[in-house]
Amino acid sequence: MQQTPPPRRQAKSPMDALKAVYDQSRGANQAAQKLEPLLSLLEQPEGETSPIEQLQEILETIVLGQRQLHLSLEDLHAKMDAMAASRRPALTRP
Repeated sequence: MQQTPPPRRQAKSPMDALKAVYDQSRGANQAAQKLEPLLSLLEQPEGETSPIEQLQEILETIVLGQRQLHLSLEDLHAKMDAMAASRRPALTRP
């Protein structure tokens, strides 16, 4: 089998290479600026809880509420099943 050589890339002029580097660094800079608000969430204010910790507390409260709701619904279903079973006529054998 004959291997085909990879296609040749045309040599870029130094100006094209510099422009490519500039474009990439500009894009990286813009991305970093967009992430700056997220970094501010990591700052720990003195004497206060951080925004991340506040979010964790809110999410924990939501999860605990959902868990309690789930347990209540399971209990209600069990009671309804027991009531329905007691009202069904028993099958009698001849």
